[in-house]
Amino acid sequence: MQHSNMKRIYFLLLILMVSLTKVLSNDSIYVYKNGTVNTRFSIFQFDSLSMTNQLDSLRFTKNGAIISKLPVSAIDSISFVPPLPAGTIRDVDGNIYTSVKIGTQTWLVQNLRTTRYRNGDLIPNITDNGAWASTKTGAYSMYDNNPANGAVYGYLYNWYAVNDRRNIAPAGWHVPTQEEWLTLENYLSANGFNFDGTRSGNKFAKTLASRTLWKGSSTPGGPGNNMSVNNSTNFTGLPGGGRYGTTGVFFSQSEAAFWWTREESTDIEAYYRGLFYGYSFFSNFVSSKNLGFGIRCIKSDLATVTTGQIDSVTTQSAVSGGTVTADGHDAVTHAGVCWNTTGSPTIYDHATVNGSGIGSFKSKITNLKPGTTYYLRAYASNSVGTAYGPELTFTTIAVAPSVTTDSVSGIRSTVATGGGKIVTDGGAAITARGVCWSTTENPTVADHFTTDGSGAGDFTSAMTGLQPATVYYVRAYATNEKGTGYGAQRMFKTLDIPTVTTVEITEITDSTAQGGGTIVSTGDAEITAKGLCWSTSDNPTIADSVTESVEGNESFTATLTKLAPATTYYVRAYASNSEGTAYGEVVSFTTLASLPTVTTSSITAVTDSTATGGGEVVSDGGAEVTVRGICWSTSAAPTINDNTNVTTDGTGTGVFSSALTGLLPETTYYVRAYSINSIGTAYGQEMMFVTPKKTTTEE
Repeated sequence: MQHSNMKRIYFLLLILMVSLTKVLSNDSIYVYKNGTVNTRFSIFQFDSLSMTNQLDSLRFTKNGAIISKLPVSAIDSISFVPPLPAGTIRDVDGNIYTSVKIGTQTWLVQNLRTTRYRNGDLIPNITDNGAWASTKTGAYSMYDNNPANGAVYGYLYNWYAVNDRRNIAPAGWHVPTQEEWLTLENYLSANGFNFDGTRSGNKFAKTLASRTLWKGSSTPGGPGNNMSVNNSTNFTGLPGGGRYGTTGVFFSQSEAAFWWTREESTDIEAYYRGLFYGYSFFSNFVSSKNLGFGIRCIKSDLATVTTGQIDSVTTQSAVSGGTVTADGHDAVTHAGVCWNTTGSPTIYDHATVNGSGIGSFKSKITNLKPGTTYYLRAYASNSVGTAYGPELTFTTIAVAPSVTTDSVSGIRSTVATGGGKIVTDGGAAITARGVCWSTTENPTVADHFTTDGSGAGDFTSAMTGLQPATVYYVRAYATNEKGTGYGAQRMFKTLDIPTVTTVEITEITDSTAQGGGTIVSTGDAEITAKGLCWSTSDNPTIADSVTESVEGNESFTATLTKLAPATTYYVRAYASNSEGTAYGEVVSFTTLASLPTVTTSSITAVTDSTATGGGEVVSDGGAEVTVRGICWSTSAAPTINDNTNVTTDGTGTGVFSSALTGLLPETTYYVRAYSINSIGTAYGQEMMFVTPKKTTTEE
């Protein structure tokens, strides 16, 4: 409602400024609210009028300074003339008239006395008789060229003034037609206004005539007979007389009242109406257009307009129009169509201007929103107001949404934040929205994309899984039933992680090795860690075994420890900054094999000549165990070289048992398990035991 009021006041302001040069005789501007004057300003108080940028207030400015600012809500209309009492009318000269309603018609009670046409152009006042008789353009005079007569009876005009396109009647009024005079006659006759009370015939002169200034008459029903009962309609017809068109001589004041109609009979004659002091009827005559008669105005009507069919509907436009079938007896100055989305549109909503006058017109409606239902009416404006045709509706074609793409923020090596804004939904519900991106231009939802809700408004989207130091193209998108719309393309580059290479592995043993790397580039941030990572699987990461090195700014070395012998390892150099971790190429190596690992079991079942021993090959050292067993001696640290005291108990890893035989009683022995692979012989821990005294058998 506020928006409509602002547009209306802005429209009034434009009209006001156009009218400014024509109202110099007025000294004030009047601001109306609810039919009364809210504020009055002298035109000398201000030198400009303007609307605020928000169109919510009207500013009055003098010498660049704002002297007053009125909110639009306090303004209904603006005028250069003071307010009038109800039922009064002002012409362009400022003359005041009253009105009376007779039947369905509203008439002015006084004859015109304007010296200007409605647009402000002067009507010549011709006092010379010869000049009056010869003129073929609009002119006026006062009876006997006496202003006192003009003040009482109104002015006398030739018919050329009546017919001038500049319009002699006040705004909203016009010179009556023959048909309108006949409507008045029929009403008076049918409603008992005849002087004798009958309801047929034309005997109602007295009801139209004033109660004073008529010449006396003895004729019943004549205006000059018993004037006190005249004017029952309040029409107040005064006997102002006329002026001859051939001689310019004035005639019949106090005897007759004459009024022009707006219709001509021939090129040189026109119709007029008259009352005579001694006749009861209301006369209808034809005479020269050069005669001088009074003008009595009748209120105009709104125009009549129909709304044309709506066609050629697109996403943002349509074509309609209308036909002005009648102008309400007042020229149609603007015609077109108006529309809104709420119903009952007016010219203060959206409107076209497609001509004037009576006839058909076409209107192209533009700047519409897709998929939106609009209400439309033709309109026609005259000085009475604006008339509207029947209301029609139409719906524009829905399209894919319109969306804008936000700038990309939060850019890191593998993530970034995008987003967008739904400008229009295209006339259908938004079912999906987000951003899409690619390393090639103009990405679509067939590439990488996010889904960030539905509906209109702003949204943000997190882009993940990006590659460091890579240029990406991103667009916001929105989808409705008509398709997917994309915003403008944005470009960004992810931040860089370091670049590192892996050097070959050296100094390989069965459990250690030496490696390193070279930092080619630190990326977009300072190096925070560097070293080697390794695993028995390909492509190791820092989640596997890792060694960190702080030595060297570009090249670094690191030692791999706790390796298993004869095992293949995969190694990569790594370097980290705040954006992530980069890896060098993978290199592989195999640790050397080692001696087996073996343990010696405890000695059991000891006799004076035998015992039981054994051991366990815990690890083969990366090479196959080909021989295992135990060796013993009466000396410490026995070896398999004590070949007379060695067992052979299978191959490979695992637990084994060995029998010690050929022992001597009461002797101390030392025992070790052993295992042999291609690297050599390994021994378990040493065990010691003593055989008991030999047992004898007595017979």
